[in-house]
Amino acid sequence: MKRTRLLALCAATSLVAAACGGGSNEPDAAPAPETTAAPTTEAPPTTAAPTTTGAPVTEPPVTEPPAPVRPVLDPQVMNAGPISVTPVVCEMDIDFTSGRASEGLAVAGERIVVGSSLGVYAFQASDGPDCVLTTDTDMVAGGLLIDDDSHQSVSGTANGRLLATGLFDSVVFDTNEGFSYDCDLGGRAEISPGGDLAYGHWPGRETIEVWSLDASVCSQGEDVDVGTQFVGTIDAQDNGLVYVGAADGDGLDYVAAFDTGFQQQWQAGSNESGALDSWASVLDVTACGPYTCLLEWFGTLVILDEAGEVIGVLDIDEALGTRSADQLVAFDDDTLYVLASNSDTDVNDESVYFDYVIRLDFTFG
Repeated sequence: MKRTRLLALCAATSLVAAACGGGSNEPDAAPAPETTAAPTTEAPPTTAAPTTTGAPVTEPPVTEPPAPVRPVLDPQVMNAGPISVTPVVCEMDIDFTSGRASEGLAVAGERIVVGSSLGVYAFQASDGPDCVLTTDTDMVAGGLLIDDDSHQSVSGTANGRLLATGLFDSVVFDTNEGFSYDCDLGGRAEISPGGDLAYGHWPGRETIEVWSLDASVCSQGEDVDVGTQFVGTIDAQDNGLVYVGAADGDGLDYVAAFDTGFQQQWQAGSNESGALDSWASVLDVTACGPYTCLLEWFGTLVILDEAGEVIGVLDIDEALGTRSADQLVAFDDDTLYVLASNSDTDVNDESVYFDYVIRLDFTFG
């Protein structure tokens, strides 16, 4: 009985041991010793390098390209035979520079009138040896007779009448009385010394248009054939002559003097190379004292006697220090005004032109 229980107990013990993973007769392995992990040492916090503030950065200044500079003229006295000419550069309170270049010059009474792309300006001329032209604000605000570039060709008279001509029409002024009216005369034109007539022409045409200028209206009269293929300039003077600068189409550039009935009195000019009366082109003509003064394309001032013979030739551009003398107008028997230009270059090496009005004081020996 005891043996049976003991066997049963042993069998039970064996089942328990098998269920617990035992049952082997080998001794159990010793448990591995516990490993203690090394203590973790945290890295010290990273400290950023301090920011160093230096001197403020200064941007280089923006350099503007130099603006073209109006050349300073140093005109020289000119002499031709018994005639001496002293040029005086006029100071002006309007700066006629590139894009505003003057196109016309006239004398109306005691006023000097300049036609330009800025408009038509009237100036009062100073007395004395210096020449100062100041805009005539007593006659009109700012001295501005026309405030646009539509009528740049100007011509005036000793009694104060003024003709400003544009491509399609013109304006007649009485600068003494302060009134004006519009006229259908276009192209280029010259007013007569009395202010009652105008001589109009289109460059390249053979004829001259004669217009009547009354107190308040103008009207076209006859066309006059002056016997040339190209009329370049007209100038009517108190000496009773109407000068016509012209070309005949065969290389001859000349000036012809007509009376007021357009009967030719004399003609000057030749196409003989190197001759004193051989000109590239006649730009302007006017009376100068008892003589006639002619402005030629290459900056030459030619002086003619009463018969149209050359008595003196002056290199006016060289004497004035200009690049181009373009227009000539008589103020009185001893004084002319000339419109001329000079230039400087801009940052693109382009020429920028500056205009000058220069008084010419004549002494006749």
